[in-house]
Amino acid sequence: MNLVIFSLYSAVPRLDAHEISAALNRRHKEHKFAASSDSNDILTIEVNDASVIVMPIPHPIPGDHITGLDPFSRRGWDKAVSPEDHKAHAVVVGTGGDAKSVAVTLTIVAAELCRSEACLGIYWGASEVLAHKDFFVEATAGVPVDTPVISLLVNAHPYETAEGIGLTTQGLSTFIGRDLHFLPHTSHDLDEIFGRALNYSEYLYINGLIVKDGESLGYSETDIYRARWSEERCEGGEISKWIELRVESLNGS
Repeated sequence: MNLVIFSLYSAVPRLDAHEISAALNRRHKEHKFAASSDSNDILTIEVNDASVIVMPIPHPIPGDHITGLDPFSRRGWDKAVSPEDHKAHAVVVGTGGDAKSVAVTLTIVAAELCRSEACLGIYWGASEVLAHKDFFVEATAGVPVDTPVISLLVNAHPYETAEGIGLTTQGLSTFIGRDLHFLPHTSHDLDEIFGRALNYSEYLYINGLIVKDGESLGYSETDIYRARWSEERCEGGEISKWIELRVESLNGS
């Protein structure tokens, strides 16, 4: 399983394999990190059955990966520092093991990279979450390594139609094979549905895909969510798989 993130820097980073592994071992005594680097300054960090490869790049992320992201995709950024102003980045690839073990390792290594003075923040490509370095370090501090902060791994994209507010998640399929799609409903409140999406995502991340097609999930004293599995063919032939959640009244009206 491979996962990729990008660390953003105000200048070309100087990354020392020995210093990074020593710091990781001090902070996470339950693990044993080993790190090495090659002649191109590419770092390899190994722990348990996962490896993280860090490749410094002396220029910004190409294209429009981080421009135009909605406010829900940006965690902890303010006007003082703009991620669009970064001058360099590092491609950070996690590999080996299952998605959960790779995500845990990436989270730990990313938090260490955030401690560099030149680092501005972290961008998770799979979910398009862009977290400021202080937010990332604070969010991951003290969190059990087998349950990383799901809001850094899974994003939520709300939208509004005549039927009300709906929302889709992005990134949850990395771990359970499907994302969530809350179908629009007039009872949905923006803040509440955003929190509910992350709570459901964390529950499924921990327990796996235990919600089956046709089952119900709790919503309120008078309503439930009815879960339906669906698939959608996207551009390029890729298939997106969803758990659609539709509000249903318990009294049948």
